[in-house]
Amino acid sequence: MSPKLSAQLSEKGLTCIQPVLENLGILTSHGLAHLSAEEFSETCHRLRGAHFGPGHVAALRVLRTQQADAAPEAPGAGAKDFALSPKLRKVLAGAGLSRTEAVLSQCGVRTCACLAGLTEVEETCLALQAGGFDLSSVQAFRSLCDREKAALQGPAPEEPERPWKCRRTRALHALARLQSWGQLDGLDEDGSATPAPLKPATPTTTPKKRPGDVEEKQRLTRQRIEDTLCHSKAIQAEVVKYRDRVTGKMAEARVPKSVMALLRLRASCNGKPLSDARLARMAVDVMEEHSFDPVRAVASLSPASLLCPSGALRVLGSGFIGVVFLEEETGEVAKVMLDDFAKKEYELCRAFASANLAPAPLSLSGPCSVPGGDLYCIRMERISLTLHGLLNAKTWRGLRHGLAPPEEPHARRIAGAIVASLQRMYDSGLVHGDLHLHNIGVKDADTSPTVQFIDFGRSASKSFCKGPCAEAFRAGHEYDVCRFIGELFQAFDELQYEFEETMQECQKELKELRKSKETDAPVTDWQLHHARQLAGLQAFVDEEPKGLAKAELAYSTLLAAVLYYATVKLDLSDGFGSTASVRNRRLRQACKKREAACHKVYFKSELFWGDES
Repeated sequence: MSPKLSAQLSEKGLTCIQPVLENLGILTSHGLAHLSAEEFSETCHRLRGAHFGPGHVAALRVLRTQQADAAPEAPGAGAKDFALSPKLRKVLAGAGLSRTEAVLSQCGVRTCACLAGLTEVEETCLALQAGGFDLSSVQAFRSLCDREKAALQGPAPEEPERPWKCRRTRALHALARLQSWGQLDGLDEDGSATPAPLKPATPTTTPKKRPGDVEEKQRLTRQRIEDTLCHSKAIQAEVVKYRDRVTGKMAEARVPKSVMALLRLRASCNGKPLSDARLARMAVDVMEEHSFDPVRAVASLSPASLLCPSGALRVLGSGFIGVVFLEEETGEVAKVMLDDFAKKEYELCRAFASANLAPAPLSLSGPCSVPGGDLYCIRMERISLTLHGLLNAKTWRGLRHGLAPPEEPHARRIAGAIVASLQRMYDSGLVHGDLHLHNIGVKDADTSPTVQFIDFGRSASKSFCKGPCAEAFRAGHEYDVCRFIGELFQAFDELQYEFEETMQECQKELKELRKSKETDAPVTDWQLHHARQLAGLQAFVDEEPKGLAKAELAYSTLLAAVLYYATVKLDLSDGFGSTASVRNRRLRQACKKREAACHKVYFKSELFWGDES
């Protein structure tokens, strides 16, 4: 901010609002005086939103009036004050940064001399990233600043060379230049050059450009928005709570999950995780800024700079250090994580894929260095149906969704495929470490089912361990089996609880429908609709218990097959010889006890921790 404007604010007692004015780009008295009525109204609204009182706004309005009276606006003066110099525009166009003119103007960089003398380069780069520019544009801006500074300083004064040292000095300068280019390893004591050893070419893991990857733009075209929406079957949303800046009260809003996931990931990359209320406030601001257009809102957060797919609006999973996106245009899944274990997870995924236990990963991108660590992205094929979705499948029953689990013959084939996958995983020396129903994919469930695993963040391979690990490997495999059995019990409990809640709601609705008074008037359309509602709801209440019985039979079929594998293959007999039923509490307690014992052995062993070198 200019000293003149700072002094005027100090006289009015408005020193506290200087940061807000600087963020809005009001840096000079001339800029404050020539704000339009609409722009000044927005400035006052921002001040009130930053919890400043009406007195601050009134004092700023008086100061603006005084400045406008003292310096009347000349034709074209305001545009000239905020415009970039022709020389700087030419330099930016030569570097391919013409689109950054608006951001640089707001930051006060309007001449080449100002660009060369810029000390807060990183702050300007953050402003460019907030404006939607990718990392390549930011790096190009840094290089441009370095070139302008070097041009401003000028070449270093050369010392007069002596005649007998002229040739040697030129040779040393040339060799030093080659060394800086990486062509020479160094100079010997006598001044001779030593060739640099050739470095082996390292294969890059950066994926090829895909149809869904587009260059980051501040404003998307209508065609791009239509293409994204055509491939999106549904845009997921969630209800968030935030504090209104004007009233100070808590409010609710519905925002896309992809916007919340990108904001949460961006906060983690900056090394400063934010609270849920703060993220909700930021998400609402982003949606309001882009007129509640989800495609433009997602694009404004620069997903490509975070290795995220630009056109992905569907989130399969989200956390503070990672997000899993589904790119519906290509049918691929992109798992973006802020974790150094990503390389190891990629190798483990390839190991599982070589054993026909997982879909082969497509590519690994990264690392992308951010303040919070290294960012990676693993692309893989999509698993369309999980074991949890298969066992808890539902279909239309009138106006409601009823249970539609697989029949007993299908459940037996699926159980055989699961046991075969467990045996193959044991023979290949692999441990999954997080085997639950959502991490098991099923293909061709009706004909010849095959099982594939996903999410290898807690997995390990016996071939990667350098020391003895037989005991830890056996404990890890037992942990996988016991964890899967425990997940079957827990999933059926959740299904039964949901069934009971649905039946209670239906009984309550039936009771209310039966209480309605019957009239002697002739049958009307309303009475017919009432009768159809009553008959359909009663039929749903009569048929739904049969669906729960089928689901219990399917769960018990899977449990019996895995339990037989545990008793025969792993010699687990203590409590595991009970009846294979998802209502057997004794079997559940024995499985839980064995799972806890194996957890201590596996997750404290060298098999899990010793292969991260």
